[in-house]
Amino acid sequence: MMKKEILVGIDLGTTTLKAVFLNAATSKIITTQIEEIFPAKAENPEWLEYDPKDWLEGTIRLLKRGFAAGVDPERIAGICFSGWTVMALFADENGAPITNAIHYNDMRHLPEIEELEALVGQECVAKNANYLGVYSGLAKQYWWKKNRPDIFECAHSVHTEASWMVRRLTGKTAWSRTEAGFYGQYNTETRDWDDGIIKTIGFPRSLFPKLYDAWEIVGGVTEEAAALTGLAVGTPVVAGADDASPVALTTGVISVGQSFMSVGSGGNLAANTTKPVSHPTILTYPHCIPGLTTAITVMSSTGLCNKWMRNALCQAEAAVAEITGGDPYDYMNQAAASSKPGANGVIFLPYLDGDYTPNNDPNARGCFIGLDSFTTKADMLRAVLEGVAFAILDNISLIRQVGGSLNEIILTGGISKSDVWMQIISDVTGCSLSLPEESEGTAFGDALIAGCGTGLFSSCEEAVKKMVRIHYGAFNPNAENHKLYQDLFKAYRALYPALKDVYAQLNSFRETYYQN
Repeated sequence: MMKKEILVGIDLGTTTLKAVFLNAATSKIITTQIEEIFPAKAENPEWLEYDPKDWLEGTIRLLKRGFAAGVDPERIAGICFSGWTVMALFADENGAPITNAIHYNDMRHLPEIEELEALVGQECVAKNANYLGVYSGLAKQYWWKKNRPDIFECAHSVHTEASWMVRRLTGKTAWSRTEAGFYGQYNTETRDWDDGIIKTIGFPRSLFPKLYDAWEIVGGVTEEAAALTGLAVGTPVVAGADDASPVALTTGVISVGQSFMSVGSGGNLAANTTKPVSHPTILTYPHCIPGLTTAITVMSSTGLCNKWMRNALCQAEAAVAEITGGDPYDYMNQAAASSKPGANGVIFLPYLDGDYTPNNDPNARGCFIGLDSFTTKADMLRAVLEGVAFAILDNISLIRQVGGSLNEIILTGGISKSDVWMQIISDVTGCSLSLPEESEGTAFGDALIAGCGTGLFSSCEEAVKKMVRIHYGAFNPNAENHKLYQDLFKAYRALYPALKDVYAQLNSFRETYYQN
């Protein structure tokens, strides 16, 4: 029998889909494949939706490129999916989507929160620990019931990206507890859906399928899915996870009290706990590691801010990169490094898609403060990097308030490739930054989860010991810069309270003049 030692982790992100093909026998990543993804066209310009078919088609392309790079599908031992989790997606009895997936930054559900709060708000906090805030997956699902009852009545099951992809590959409808924990109808004590809450909100209990732990095998790849994807029939597929907790494995953060930061388009500061942490702007849910709970902050726009700068203001850098074969971000980093610490008094608020932690304000938006006639693009580029670093410090302060100990940050994600940004974060926060040797983050963690579920690793501890290497103390704070940033952080912290009412006014303006 052919030895099966390859593990596949696939993270279905907001801007990219990423697949990691890991050889568990050699402890090496064979290849990493990346595919861009874009939102679907929505009927309202303020809405943000994704077409699930794009996940499937993108996954097929990732797999086929992996096979072209030398991966033998017959040697794949298991597959694990992850995604952004907080959404609303309904499917029919065959698993075909009858809605697009409402993204976590889509705020159409805000009017429903007040009604849900009256119905089950206190019960959700008591049983689930999470508040019905702007990132309430339950409220997003409830929006369909209240505003599209004709569609809601046709729903046979409700999904996340991971659960829908598991359905497409195995033919079985299932959810991971790691994802279910984000939703108010999940009960942390029973580790199952709460029938009382589901009944009170008027949802059919049949919408909510059997729950599995992240590493448990749901089923094998069907003949139909094998024909589509090129995978071998019967390849095990585990239940999957959110896009934050798998990073605990890739950063070696697998014990109580440890913390890590995962930064992609958005960002999370995550702490391992033994029980749920209840706070209005912290999300808590079952870990992908047995026996642990995750508590995370949510930064809506981190790496996305630099991507916005690239697309909006750095066409010249992109053009040079195309000619030279380089990376536009390298040229942007060089420019940012040429600006002095503090960006010559320019501050950027990184709230392009609102802010959850710590301000809990979907109306918040990004802005530059302190521009004058001498401000350069380099200053603005540096201000964006510093603004994200200030947001990280804001989140660290909150984790410390609820009992977390954070003097060292183990950080992973796309922004870790920028030495300039890493040093700025270290200087702003006053924390040492440690970096995993593998920067693939969530998708790499997914592959490790698949290995735990299929028995290639006997435990998460073994997976980390065999596969994860950390460069400790990769970046350390410059004392002089840290003092400067402490002073500038005071001005940063004063900006949101000063602009809060303006944000609300601008939201009303957009609703009046720009929404259909």
